Amino acid sequence: TPAGSASAPRIIFTTGGYTGPLVPQLKRAILPIATYMMVSEPAPDLLATAIHTREAVLDDRRASDYYRLVEGGQRLLWGGRITTRAASSEGIARELRREMIGAYPQLRGLKTELSWSGQMGYARHLMPQIGQLAPGAWHATAFGGHGLNTTAIAGKIVAEAVLGQSDRIAMF
Repeated sequence: TPAGSASAPRIIFTTGGYTGPLVPQLKRAILPIATYMMVSEPAPDLLATAIHTREAVLDDRRASDYYRLVEGGQRLLWGGRITTRAASSEGIARELRREMIGAYPQLRGLKTELSWSGQMGYARHLMPQIGQLAPGAWHATAFGGHGLNTTAIAGKIVAEAVLGQSDRIAMF
């Protein structure tokens, strides 16, 4: 908050594409990358003709498209495309729909209900940023493109360091 303050003996910065001026030492290491998402209208019968799993799918042949059925198979959540700048909602929907139809032509009639973009933090050297900024100040950020499994182990490593249980954080 711009007007508030907080006091704590320890702090862990777990930011991403929105780090901005919050932590100047990290700002220079993190490149905010726009990623895009859309969600379809409810169309369970049409979706069932194309997608036969409730698991999330990643197709790295197609600009890292990722998708899954949501709301019990009622809707399709589709994400993909990355750029260094945000795009309009209309442009997002158009690009994502083109990728979706390329993978599943039978979904051509599926309408997009909502589309949006957000920023992920990518490290300039392509590896997550994990470490200690100063006594009592830790960070785990810039996981763009590395998946949730990497964030989980980073959290464990930072927690071990904060609690004095291991020095595995020194590897980073």
